[in-house]
Amino acid sequence: MASSIIWILNNFTEVNRRVAGLKTQENASLESLKSLEKRIGSMLKRAEKSIKSLPCDKDINKLRELLPQIRQDWLVVRRAYASRYSKLYECGWGEEDIQALCNIRSKSISRNAFSKLVAGMIPGHPKDEYPLARSLVRHFTIHCGTTNTGKTYQALQSLSSAKNGVYLAPLRLLALEGFLTFVEAGLSASLITGEEEILSSDHTHVSSTVEKLDVETKFDVAVIDEAQMIADKQRGSAWTKAILGVFAKDVHICCSPAAVDLIVKLIEDCNDTYEIREYKRDTELVFEESRFLFPKDVQHGDALIVFSKRTVLSVASHLANMGFKVSVIYGSLPPESRRVQMLLFNNGETDVVVATDAIGMGLNLPIKRVVFIETKKYDGENSRQLTVCEVHQIAGRAGRKNLYDTGYVNCYMNRDEIQDCLIRAPEPVCSAYYLPAFKFLLAIPVGTLQERLATCMRLRNAGIGYFNKADISQVIALLDSLGKRGSLTQEEKLRLAFIPFDIKKLPLKAHWLSYVIAYETTKAIPIPRCDFEATLVELEEYYETLDLYYAFHKSMGMVFDSETVRSLKKQTSERINHVLYTRMKDMVKTCKWCGKTLQWDFPFSICEECYYLRNSF
Repeated sequence: MASSIIWILNNFTEVNRRVAGLKTQENASLESLKSLEKRIGSMLKRAEKSIKSLPCDKDINKLRELLPQIRQDWLVVRRAYASRYSKLYECGWGEEDIQALCNIRSKSISRNAFSKLVAGMIPGHPKDEYPLARSLVRHFTIHCGTTNTGKTYQALQSLSSAKNGVYLAPLRLLALEGFLTFVEAGLSASLITGEEEILSSDHTHVSSTVEKLDVETKFDVAVIDEAQMIADKQRGSAWTKAILGVFAKDVHICCSPAAVDLIVKLIEDCNDTYEIREYKRDTELVFEESRFLFPKDVQHGDALIVFSKRTVLSVASHLANMGFKVSVIYGSLPPESRRVQMLLFNNGETDVVVATDAIGMGLNLPIKRVVFIETKKYDGENSRQLTVCEVHQIAGRAGRKNLYDTGYVNCYMNRDEIQDCLIRAPEPVCSAYYLPAFKFLLAIPVGTLQERLATCMRLRNAGIGYFNKADISQVIALLDSLGKRGSLTQEEKLRLAFIPFDIKKLPLKAHWLSYVIAYETTKAIPIPRCDFEATLVELEEYYETLDLYYAFHKSMGMVFDSETVRSLKKQTSERINHVLYTRMKDMVKTCKWCGKTLQWDFPFSICEECYYLRNSF
């Protein structure tokens, strides 16, 4: 104990000098402040213990005299740390917040103390984030079955006959189809997606993408479609929110059998009731015995599946040059263009459809046979084989009641793998992805938005076994981009970071940043313009820019000319379809160096001659 007293007395002068010097060091690093705070905290702890346990002598009396100054120095450093942190990350700490973040035992600011603070401010279970839904005893009808079993149709029948309700779709295109279904049935309906709204002031029915659910609006009936998407790390949290938070007495969930057990867990956690209705295919699904040869074996009614836009266009061009009329469907194709391509195939105006796995998400097409031209897809991180669930979802599009009573499946390669996937049952969905509600993030008084978001999700994942952390890498990157913009509130930063667009596309991110600057300075943002004689790629990029423009203004509550934006999107979509119709034969794969035509399945972007020429120098 005597050694502790000597250590304190020897260190006091130096520490006190460093604390006094903080007044002239406004930009001291957080690391140096934390180190100093920890050192003084240790001095304070040792001094208090020594004074309490040792008899009075000259050294103890000296320590008693120094104790008030040590305490004062400790508070000064803590406040300096908090002030510096608040300045760097704009989180507005106050004295109470500093106290809340102090771990009493170690007398230092710690991650553990921050976690405890956050844990005390969020509900123990995500279901309790939705008090209106908890005020009801909801009844769920789970419609489960594979693709093409009519489960969504049956759920929508209940919704259409209700006084009011909401259809929550996985895609904008399906939300649009739901809206048109309501209108054709003579119902007053509104369409709400992140990129488009058609609002009726007296609507009884709403069709929207699942992300746009308003958990504070009460409905008689709600339909949540493709709920197995709850296991998607990018978008799954929207289905978690819908199942836990939709404010409706009668809820219908359409999903694959693999997701039923997890969905039942969520319903039981909410103390709601449920029933399960199982659906079987009306059309048989057969894996063909004979090997498929491309393009020789292509037939009318085929859906040819590949996994990149470039390959879609290359295969479609190859078939167009053989005399086939071709529809195309891929992810970056605007919804209106995609709908036209579907209608052409539905009406028999095209012979085949070449598509990515976008075809597997509830799109109803008269497909006789699904042919996997490729069996690997790039998922944003790696090129991987298709999962059993993905194979079932895509292959199940083959067959159409009263048109093709048998659906067929074949492959260009890896036949054994696809056939094995069709035999096996899809893996059970075990995790529901989760994102905290904005109001809880904003209620936490300290820490950056990034820290609050990450801590909330970590606590959820650790506390309840079947919740998983959603992929928030884009949100974090956008919050980092907003950085030290002092004119923006925390809520504004959150809304800006959650605007839907692909951050990997640098022109889109550049637009987003320019819109942020305009928003800060309250300047009007001009509507983007485009030459409608542009290439297909340029037209698709322009459509995405219009999507971002629309979503930015809606998210931030800005006034803009929505009719002009809608008109421009329509024109762009029509122009894209015109390009696809008139130039399909020219969309062959070419060498990006010399322009030489390449085979549709050539694996590289430059031809062999250019490759050898490049590597000969």
